[in-house]
Amino acid sequence: MSLPDIRVGASAESANGLPETIGASLDRLEREGVDTVEIPLLWLELVAGGKVMPDRLRELKAAVSGRPFTYTGHAAIGINFTSEPTYLPLHMSLAKAYLDIAGEVGCEHVVIHTGFYPPRCVAPEIARLYDQQRTACMRSAITRANAACWSASRTSMPRWATGSRRPLRNSPRN
Repeated sequence: MSLPDIRVGASAESANGLPETIGASLDRLEREGVDTVEIPLLWLELVAGGKVMPDRLRELKAAVSGRPFTYTGHAAIGINFTSEPTYLPLHMSLAKAYLDIAGEVGCEHVVIHTGFYPPRCVAPEIARLYDQQRTACMRSAITRANAACWSASRTSMPRWATGSRRPLRNSPRN
């Protein structure tokens, strides 16, 4: 049996939130011999009102292109598929925008924290929120043109997101 390839990764940094400033960090990571870089999409000013800012996306693409890295991305932490249903369209548009950006820059994986709820929730409410979150996650995966950025297979999603029942807790884990 052969061992899987081991990659060394690090998160890139931006000096001021503008995509053009990530270049210096990528240069340093390249000198250090890193082969996988997480692009901190959450810290870069790329999305406004649930829409990708095209000029900023062009800046990011210019900064990351031609480099020897495999990229992953980390979307904004405030995306919440367990929010009040009134706000779900905004959270869906944010998730789509970050998935679109990740696809455009060639991210292999994207981290999206898809929900949080107040600790006062009781089991039936938590179950309803998980169902809402599962539906939103699947809708995001289906509507994303480049589905390679979203691993929605039953083996890669946490058990609570696949329909498997487990004891309900505030912090779902595999």
